[in-house]
Amino acid sequence: MSWLSGYDTIRTYRLPGTCHEKSFCPKCSSALPSIQADGAMAVVPAGSLDSELDCRPTARICLASRAKWSEGWDEVEEIAGLPG
Repeated sequence: MSWLSGYDTIRTYRLPGTCHEKSFCPKCSSALPSIQADGAMAVVPAGSLDSELDCRPTARICLASRAKWSEGWDEVEEIAGLPG
């Protein structure tokens, strides 16, 4: 992962008393990649990528606390563009 520009403007917020941290653009609030857990984990929001990945995710995390409506996505129809 490499930055094209704007690295020096990134803002990061850590929720006090937790390990939750979010990095974002101060101009548009877009979620941005960050290195967390003392360098042990790279968090990369999918919307921040501008090219194909040459690796796959290694885990789906926090499944025990996911919303009930998010279960069963494997059965949902996939549509390449907008419906209709």
